Amino acid sequence: MTQQKQHQQSLENAIQNAHHALNSSQDAEQAVEQAMTSSDPEQMQRARQIVGQANRAVYDAEERLRAEANESQEQQTVQVLEQLEQAKQDLSEASERTEQPKQMR
Repeated sequence: MTQQKQHQQSLENAIQNAHHALNSSQDAEQAVEQAMTSSDPEQMQRARQIVGQANRAVYDAEERLRAEANESQEQQTVQVLEQLEQAKQDLSEASERTEQPKQMR
């Protein structure tokens, strides 16, 4: 019974960590939008860094959550994994938007 409680606590921690990563991904997308609006190269560089950090957080959170999830995969776990997958796609798109456009010759 104690082992089950420890597993449940680890799973809850992994879910909480995933929610933090999802928040980071939203913050990164906002940083990209602000950088694009300002057209400031330094702000764009910072946005790229924020996207990179958020991307790592999302991948790490997904890995940890999958490691903690048991085979029954409670609905909450499945839902958070789906949100993490969507965040990875959103961050990929945000990263593409931070790339400097090629100059026309």
